[in-house]
Amino acid sequence: MNFQILVDATNSGSGNLEISISINEKNIPNYVQNEGGARFRVKFIPNQIGIYSVRIKFNGLNLSGSPYLCTVYSSEFTFENYEYASINKRTSFLIKPKSNELFNRNLHVDVRTPSGKSIDSKIEEKTANIYVLRFLPDEIGDHKIIFYRDKNKKSVLTKFTSHIYDATKIRISDLPPAVGQQVYRFTGKLDESKNKNYETIIFWSFFLSLLS
Repeated sequence: MNFQILVDATNSGSGNLEISISINEKNIPNYVQNEGGARFRVKFIPNQIGIYSVRIKFNGLNLSGSPYLCTVYSSEFTFENYEYASINKRTSFLIKPKSNELFNRNLHVDVRTPSGKSIDSKIEEKTANIYVLRFLPDEIGDHKIIFYRDKNKKSVLTKFTSHIYDATKIRISDLPPAVGQQVYRFTGKLDESKNKNYETIIFWSFFLSLLS
């Protein structure tokens, strides 16, 4: 991904502009685009995570504040335990940067309900370089979790789906007599209004082993 810096030398008078970019004392290539009116756009592609030094000189002298430091974070991470969550309970999903790299704190997340509503969500630091996404789901169904590179939401980084459920809505039918070592079946209704049914199969021998 290109990183860009705008240098405005409109009021500096004539002279030579020198720009060098380095990391760990190694220079990396950069490209300077003249935009006219003594304005220049400097572009470079970070080749690793870390702190880059941007040194700008005018007529051989460092500009005030030069060298400037630019921290490049990683946008690669693992998102854990997000598959299922209960409705009306504060939900926390772990975010871990890959290979212990610096995490991009500028990431923006958008959590959308099945009805298309965006709900409040927040990324917080839990421990050193480990973060959590927190939000409070108030609808049953698939929630889309969309990560953007920044708050402008122009570049989607990745997407996940979290299935929000409500265990209090489950209704179990009268349990019939069971026979040992045979498949045991009973039905349950997830939502009376939508008339969605499911069938659960339990091996009686496994059920007995759990009780023992």
